[in-house]
Amino acid sequence: MRLALRCLFALVAADGSIVNVIEDFRAAGAPDARIWVDDGGGGAFGRPGAFGSLNLTPQPRGLRADYVVRTDPDFQYPSHIIFMRLEENATDCRGATHISLRYKVLAPQSQRGAAHFRLTLLDSSDCPDHSCTRYFGYGNENYYSFHHDVLDDGSASWRELKVPLCGDRDPFSPFWNIYPVIGMTGNGVLDPQYIQGWRLEFAIQSSADGPTRGSMLVDRLACVRDEVEPPPVVAPPPADAGAVPASAGDEVAPARECARPPRGGGAGVLVPGIRLRPDTLRKISEAHRECGALCAADKRCTYYMIDLVLQTRGGVGCYLSGGDAGGGARARRGGEEDG
Repeated sequence: MRLALRCLFALVAADGSIVNVIEDFRAAGAPDARIWVDDGGGGAFGRPGAFGSLNLTPQPRGLRADYVVRTDPDFQYPSHIIFMRLEENATDCRGATHISLRYKVLAPQSQRGAAHFRLTLLDSSDCPDHSCTRYFGYGNENYYSFHHDVLDDGSASWRELKVPLCGDRDPFSPFWNIYPVIGMTGNGVLDPQYIQGWRLEFAIQSSADGPTRGSMLVDRLACVRDEVEPPPVVAPPPADAGAVPASAGDEVAPARECARPPRGGGAGVLVPGIRLRPDTLRKISEAHRECGALCAADKRCTYYMIDLVLQTRGGVGCYLSGGDAGGGARARRGGEEDG
């Protein structure tokens, strides 16, 4: 069977942007059987309910998701619950610059900061006839984005999560292909014309104290065109660099298609190649893209460190160090003794 690229509809918004709708949650049904839910029992996990629970309820303005997510000590990565759709044919998003998700947090999560939100795109560019069929999209190229400020929103207002439509194997790109943890590597580049599906995920920190729960309403997932200039490309520090101020990202001329956010945060210290005392560390899973800003916002933080090794306990993440307010973490280079 040959692929027929799918375009649900296009419209011209008030600001002139062109929108291609990937998912209109208002038309999802009651509930739509093609929207799959996994609480730990699907995919390769096979442990129903191990990660929590998720109830989906159609609403006049979207789809309501009531979630409870808990840690699983036997699972290496952050425990997560998901809902997703994998279409037979891909949506063609060529010409778009961003992915946009409209949402409203109805009840902020009960344990602030315990869980974060993931938006994942399923790329079928390297699938047979550009259409993969493996359960939950694990046979596609999986491109992840991580968002730590969504589930704590207490405004009860409609929000837009907008992510640049660009992805590859670089962990600092807007969408990141995390193969070999999940999916396939394919051509290693997110192809906008082959978006076969999506996953929305609630992932909890491995260090969380008990479960966290909340509710959100999702209205529309779309490809949009935004004429605003993309953020500058920021070069990562050399692997052998010493401690440098967190605000010292080296801005360079764009040398790649994906623009990456500034890595500085205005406070704290980025310390690649430096070992920090384990008793001073607090890990925030999958927060590597915003580590500097998290350190800047935490008065206790004097150092931060980014871990990009996928197979570590809790996955990739951001380590904040500093102990109690007014204290300070001691750091040592490899091979040196603490002084």
